[in-house]
Amino acid sequence: MTSGGELFAAVLNAATEQSIIGLGVDGVITVFNTGAEKMLGYPAAEMVGLTSPPMLHDPAEVQARANELGVDADFRAIIGRAAFGEPETRQWTYLTKDGRRLQAMLTTTAMRDPAGTINGFIKVGTDITARVAAEEALQASEALFEGVFDHAPMGIVLADAADSVVGRILRVNPALCKITGYTRDQLLGMTVADLTHVDHRALHREAFEALSYGDSLLLDIERRWIHADGHDIWVQASIAPVRHDGKLLVVGMVENISARKEAEQRLQHLALHDALTSLPNRTLLLDRLEHALAAAHRSHQRVAVHFVDLDGFKSVNDDAGHLAGDEVLLMVAQRLRDSVRPGDTVARMGGDEFVVLCPDFADDTAPTVLAGRLLAVLSEPYRREKAVHHLSASIGVAVSDPSSGAERLLRDADDAMYIAKDNGKNQVHRHNSKDPAALSRTARAVRHLNLEAELRTALERDQLVMHAQPILDLTTREIIAVETLIRWNHPARGVLAPAEFLDVVANGPLMTPIGRRVLNESCRIAANLPPHGRATAPPAVYINISGRQLETGNLRDDVLHALRMSNLPASRLVLEITETTTPLLAGSLVDDIQELRQRGVRLAIDDLGTGYSSLTRLTELPVDILKIDRSFTAQIGRSPTVDAVVKAILSIAETLQFTVVAEGVETTDQEQQLERLGCTTVQGFLYSRPQTETDLHKTFRRWTGCW
Repeated sequence: MTSGGELFAAVLNAATEQSIIGLGVDGVITVFNTGAEKMLGYPAAEMVGLTSPPMLHDPAEVQARANELGVDADFRAIIGRAAFGEPETRQWTYLTKDGRRLQAMLTTTAMRDPAGTINGFIKVGTDITARVAAEEALQASEALFEGVFDHAPMGIVLADAADSVVGRILRVNPALCKITGYTRDQLLGMTVADLTHVDHRALHREAFEALSYGDSLLLDIERRWIHADGHDIWVQASIAPVRHDGKLLVVGMVENISARKEAEQRLQHLALHDALTSLPNRTLLLDRLEHALAAAHRSHQRVAVHFVDLDGFKSVNDDAGHLAGDEVLLMVAQRLRDSVRPGDTVARMGGDEFVVLCPDFADDTAPTVLAGRLLAVLSEPYRREKAVHHLSASIGVAVSDPSSGAERLLRDADDAMYIAKDNGKNQVHRHNSKDPAALSRTARAVRHLNLEAELRTALERDQLVMHAQPILDLTTREIIAVETLIRWNHPARGVLAPAEFLDVVANGPLMTPIGRRVLNESCRIAANLPPHGRATAPPAVYINISGRQLETGNLRDDVLHALRMSNLPASRLVLEITETTTPLLAGSLVDDIQELRQRGVRLAIDDLGTGYSSLTRLTELPVDILKIDRSFTAQIGRSPTVDAVVKAILSIAETLQFTVVAEGVETTDQEQQLERLGCTTVQGFLYSRPQTETDLHKTFRRWTGCW
């Protein structure tokens, strides 16, 4: 049978997961069990007999504990209250033989002899390094979470999803307080439903139910909330369920999207309203008209549309400028609003065109009565600062029948308005499908639609071709230029002149691609022409430019592209614009034309004398060539007035060093009269009709020196 001391030693060494170190009352190590060897790396033989703690403890910790107890920084600081017989449990840092630092929980207990006197101490240590590391990691994670939670730029809310208190707020961050305007303490006494606008509370309940029943793991929602000061705010929230201690919680990331929503609403408003007057535009008008027609059909009512076009508005823009024009349009819009019922719609179609929609009316005369009232208010003077403008209006009225559609009813009112204009303006015309004037306008509209569709196909299939008419120098009888003129090789109707189709697209979007084709083809044809006769230079090419091309702002780029693709020198290109389009030569367009002229391109004014420009206006324009209209050429030598006008044109041209070309020369008498007045550059049927590209080349090859 073993002795008691041997049994005690066996028990100590059996505790291999705990370090057990025995100390005498003088701090000398008397016991160092197997667990201590395993934990600290020192063999017992090396440690027994040493005074603790020379190497096992962190000196800084020992000193700090000694300061607390008011003892020396030796073993007495380690045993602490055990020196007085009280067990002490405390976390210490152990230093191992291989240099590692272990966190250990030490329980120090006093040992007593049979007389009860303390005769030593036992330190039992458990390695808690892994647990401490885990706790520190958890604390760091919690600290990180706290930092992220409190400093996140987005609002964060943690809410209870329990059935009895759905959405009770448990925690919020400062960003959410900023979004809602409430303090943290105020929010902790509320539910998410309290923040939600009454119109969205049903949606709030549905979202929480979807999360609580497991129908969704993540929801992205947009909701209207109520700010603490009472105004609406829009938020976007990403919410997800979280289970904690058996409870279902909901965490939400909340962003204030009020600014975005306001921007979206402004964009939507702009998409459906006129930017100047804020009246509904064509899109919104048609939507309201369709709804009005549907309601009228159900209630057996009728709908009236008034199409209003201002008479004389162009003079406001021309005389006082576009800002003045905008002011007048704003006054027109207000007068129309003030003249209709609350349920009526006033819309702006663009320019000086407005539409008044009346969803229902008392009797059949009401639309005409309203139109008369509109005429009266629109005819009153428009006073702005020191200026007064006088306008009138032409109004077309169309009333629905059971078969009416929105587009057709609007078109009927538009047609009626044009009839009012044709009849002298400042009046009302009510649409009647049997009216000869309405039938005529309908026929023209059908023609326009059909021709426009055919012209699109013609563009795609290269059916639009260029003919060219020579321009001669009478002193040499040589061709010095050609003017290109568009023709349509119609598959069914043959070759069509411009007068048969260009009016359909003159002011529409098709005019731009047609004008671009004219430029490209004309430059290509001219680039392949040789000098004529004894001329040393190949002929120039005169190309007609439409008002639409001037308005689009792309003329400069289109011209440069045509020159580049054809390799035609810029000095051989002449751009022709009519006198009536010269008011468009302003601002950046003048800069573009001046740049083209610097490259060598010349500008000609066509049909001179048919517009309203004074001859002195020519001195203000970037012009190189004047073309006398054929109507003057036809009367030359027979009308003193015409002769005087032609002489004036030639005189100004000589002073300004312009070239003058007379169009429409058909007789030798006209030629002689022009030569007598000093005009020696001519074109007309006397010399040649417009020719195909093939015939034009033949003309240049068979030159005989006379015409």
